[in-house]
Amino acid sequence: MKKVLFVSLLLFVLFLSGCKEESEFPNTDSPHRTAFMMDFLTASNEGSSKEFEELFAKGFDHEYIQERFDLIKQIQTNGSSVTTVTLVKYENDKALLVQLIYDTETEEYLIHDVVEVPEDVAAFFEETL
Repeated sequence: MKKVLFVSLLLFVLFLSGCKEESEFPNTDSPHRTAFMMDFLTASNEGSSKEFEELFAKGFDHEYIQERFDLIKQIQTNGSSVTTVTLVKYENDKALLVQLIYDTETEEYLIHDVVEVPEDVAAFFEETL
């Protein structure tokens, strides 16, 4: 009888630990997932501007984040794709746009393409971002 009670108690504890509630929003362990969550939260009824706000770095005010939320909702369509790109700027004012892809087998981000960015486009990124 003690064995049955012990096993039942152990299974109950394991069940409770498996039921630990963790929010699935936001999942931001990669650039791709963060961008996907941005798109998902603005497109779905499940997402909220509060969860959207959690995707931003500290220091942004609520009004600015709400403006970004509204902007995305205005231009969003049913279909979207997320591409991870990084701007690499050098001291000589040259810049490269590096497109990265995620390899699920190796669980790494790998270079997909590298494009030289014209100076005016690089300046746009610096001024805007």
